[in-house]
Amino acid sequence: VGYLASKLETNGVFVVASFLSPYAESREKVKELCQNYHEIYVDSSLEYCEKRDIDRLYSRFKKGEINNLPGKDAKYDVPIAPDIIISPEKESKEQIEKKIKQYLKKII
Repeated sequence: VGYLASKLETNGVFVVASFLSPYAESREKVKELCQNYHEIYVDSSLEYCEKRDIDRLYSRFKKGEINNLPGKDAKYDVPIAPDIIISPEKESKEQIEKKIKQYLKKII
């Protein structure tokens, strides 16, 4: 995904990519590839993620259908210096939206 984003960026495309990136090493590699990399860290407890479970990953993990799930049986490297930290457990959707919009106004 990072490589594709870098190629699109090179051709003038504004790329927004959202994905689970559990390893610091992977995030650093994407930062090297993309000139305009901005990291938003969604700070959520494991309990919150399990309760929300939109993609049914945690229920599938509990059933033994999948493994290597960050926070369960695979590690997750918390970002050291993300550009923005949002906390859906502590902030309303409106607060999160405002925080992201303020950041975008700053960098655009």
